[in-house]
Amino acid sequence: TNQTPADLSVKLYDKEIENNDATRIEVRLVDKVNNVLRFDSSVLSIDVTNAELLCPNVVSLYGGEYAFYVRATQKGKVSVKLRCANFEKEISFEVK
Repeated sequence: TNQTPADLSVKLYDKEIENNDATRIEVRLVDKVNNVLRFDSSVLSIDVTNAELLCPNVVSLYGGEYAFYVRATQKGKVSVKLRCANFEKEISFEVK
């Protein structure tokens, strides 16, 4: 199997949440056919705007993946920027 990173896959559990609620975000480093790179422990940087990150902002992937929670602290748009293994992704969700 090819163990070359091809993408940073991100799954956001909620597109919209209530204030003071939290949502889960999963990050996976995958190869070109979307297999998780199970032996990868690259560093993942997480930057959150307009919400509280419920983990350290710099972590290592565990088995090629990492999951964390973000808690809403105010109404409006929350953005989460992720950087890992030369890939950068940004996702966002709304707080009602």
